[in-house]
Amino acid sequence: MTIRDSAIAKLQQLPEPLLQEVSDFIDFISQKYLAKTAESQTEEKLIEVKQETPPKLKRGNLSRLRGIAKSSAATDDSDSKDDYVSYLTEKYK
Repeated sequence: MTIRDSAIAKLQQLPEPLLQEVSDFIDFISQKYLAKTAESQTEEKLIEVKQETPPKLKRGNLSRLRGIAKSSAATDDSDSKDDYVSYLTEKYK
């Protein structure tokens, strides 16, 4: 005899008011299981998204990189400086 058969046999012996209580308990257990399953899936998805998302640059990281290159005649013009800042920005994303 399976657990299901045993439970059905016991249910058939219960009076009607107790059957409602058993039914309510079954509903409670079902909802509890579904909630745990949904919570577990949500946590797994959150971990997956965090792993796929690249870390953001923290404020001030780029400003500490400015001035690494030595000033020279070749880097005095604003275009070269802008190119260098763009290069560093892309490199350290």
